[in-house]
Amino acid sequence: MAASLIPSLKLNDLRLKLIFPVYVLIVLASHDPVFSSDVGSFTGILQDVGLLVAAAGGALRLWSLGIIHKKVELARSGPYARTRNPLYLGTFLMGLGFAFDCEPGGLWIAALFAGLFLFIYRQKIREEERKLEQRFGDAYRAYCAAVPRFWPTLGRAGSTGPGFSWSRMVENKGIAFVGWFLLFLLAKDFMAGVVWPAIDGRVDFSGAVLAHYGHLRIFFGAP
Repeated sequence: MAASLIPSLKLNDLRLKLIFPVYVLIVLASHDPVFSSDVGSFTGILQDVGLLVAAAGGALRLWSLGIIHKKVELARSGPYARTRNPLYLGTFLMGLGFAFDCEPGGLWIAALFAGLFLFIYRQKIREEERKLEQRFGDAYRAYCAAVPRFWPTLGRAGSTGPGFSWSRMVENKGIAFVGWFLLFLLAKDFMAGVVWPAIDGRVDFSGAVLAHYGHLRIFFGAP
């Protein structure tokens, strides 16, 4: 029943205009700073691992954007030689990583994200597979037989083809993706270093700004 309702909800509208924005707000609102007492603890380690996983997901998306030539040719090289959906895998890793970086509730937020991802992308991937099979026929069916749908193969790559192209990455809006990724990291840093300390009453807002960003004054020649 739920799967049959997904097309009527317009998958792109659902994920881009509702689920992703709400998830971003949850992550930002849940992100508390790591204190010195947390370093080496489970919380601190989970947050560090989360940032690494998110960065790996972002790098995978950039790599994929430098390979794919949408609606023109079947991407089978680079990350596409090990998984048919490296862009979505990168999105999954980013969402999971940012969830782990949340405190409190990182594991619960990660579980929420994984459930939302499964709900949205399972049907979306199947729809795209039907379109690709209609477009590329036997070539796509052979590709599907050699390369797994989502989780990458760790053995020999399933296929080869043109390598990474910087111009292709730019054409596929990779620069915009990097900009949004960095903007989100800055927002998380601001929440952790300024907003949460001010809300908790440990220091007033201006004091939190100076404490968190005071070291940047050296770049402007300030004493």
